[in-house]
Amino acid sequence: MKKMIAAAGVMVAMVMAVPAQADRISFKGAQTQSFQVANLNVRWFLNGFDVQSPHTNKNTILPLRQVARMFENNGQRKITDIVLDKNQRFYQVTFINPQGKLTKAKLASHNGAVLASQTVKQNAPKKLKNLASIYKVIGKAREKGARHFDRVDWQSKTNRFVVRGLSKVGKPVKITVGPKGNRVFSVKPASNYNGPKYAKYQSRPFSHWKAKLTGRFDYIGPAVVYDDAYVALARTKKGKPVEIVVDRYSGQIIQVKNLR
Repeated sequence: MKKMIAAAGVMVAMVMAVPAQADRISFKGAQTQSFQVANLNVRWFLNGFDVQSPHTNKNTILPLRQVARMFENNGQRKITDIVLDKNQRFYQVTFINPQGKLTKAKLASHNGAVLASQTVKQNAPKKLKNLASIYKVIGKAREKGARHFDRVDWQSKTNRFVVRGLSKVGKPVKITVGPKGNRVFSVKPASNYNGPKYAKYQSRPFSHWKAKLTGRFDYIGPAVVYDDAYVALARTKKGKPVEIVVDRYSGQIIQVKNLR
């Protein structure tokens, strides 16, 4: 852990030290960028989005998979259902808490913060405790080309998860996944979709959105891909190092996180 903290400190210093003419990358600059990308990979794998960030764009929706991962990592809760509300302001979540109680909660869609929770059953059925992580289930659905998910429902009668999202061409689909998250049984068209409108756009490379972002930042480093978003290190016009999260399909800034 001490090594990771030290590495994060070095990373911030590197962002601060990047010259204004960042397009001219020397060998040393290339090493710096490689380190930044590697560090982002490690930190995002461990932590995901920062739910406490005050700079999250309230007009943008955090990806369902990232919200699920944050929620399950925070207290080792196991989610059985997660649904983006029709007004897109909340995620409704059903989960098993650390005490084994089946509980429902409402999460803010723009940062994943818990707004309310209520116990449904004192003892969750044993069958639910053996289900795969929602994060793993969604990952399996992504293997079929689906993205920008707006709901995952556990169907007890069929012993299956039903995941809804968009296909590669932006059409609503529902994917049926097994209870262990390691098998897809079907991919079918869905009748509706409650996700954000910008999700229906086609994904573009980070270089396409970078020109739009340069008006706000003095420097923007290389980006790594996390599900439906790009993550990159940047430096504001005031010289502050930050981490930015940008939607791959619309170029909208989802989050700006201060690094010090």
